[in-house]
Amino acid sequence: MIVSGGTSQANANTGITISNNLFMGKTKWSSRCNDRHYWTALFSGANDQITMARNCFDSTSGRNPKTGGSGNPKVLLHYYNNLHTNIEGETFQVGQGSNLLAEGNVFKNAKIHNNGDLKTQFGGKSFVPFRPEDSTVCSQAIGRPCVINLSLQSSKYNFALETQALNSFKGRPEVTQSRPLPAANIQNGVPGSCGVGHV
Repeated sequence: MIVSGGTSQANANTGITISNNLFMGKTKWSSRCNDRHYWTALFSGANDQITMARNCFDSTSGRNPKTGGSGNPKVLLHYYNNLHTNIEGETFQVGQGSNLLAEGNVFKNAKIHNNGDLKTQFGGKSFVPFRPEDSTVCSQAIGRPCVINLSLQSSKYNFALETQALNSFKGRPEVTQSRPLPAANIQNGVPGSCGVGHV
């Protein structure tokens, strides 16, 4: 699991990129008794500005990732070219005080454990396009179309298209200058591979 926190601007987590990690969730001690780890990634600092790119999430059940939540968080997460495989449970948990922009990610064999897992917004805002017509909306905010995400053999999670979330990334060079790959390019692995020694 990876976590950010802090309760004041002095504890800001800015300019951070988390990339090419393998979040392997296989476990015999899971909170949902399904052999999958739940506590995967949590970002809830007072001024988090984080990029997650080219990571692999396999056999997890929740917080893939979770942003915001209790306290007084302020979180911006640009999330692109991440590969989710063999998920049983939740995907995103976008909590209060957070904005998420997700591009070019793949959800492959991601299935709900119960109907509550379909929900992805919990008081926060997210922009997660899956159709070309939705991606064009991005040009006004970030100066380029968003790269659409891809769902393969997966449940129909309730991903959102909140323009308020999209607009929170306006003028941020780490977003406007990034060039996510098409999601189809990473469905069998991300550039540079994932994990220690790359797997």
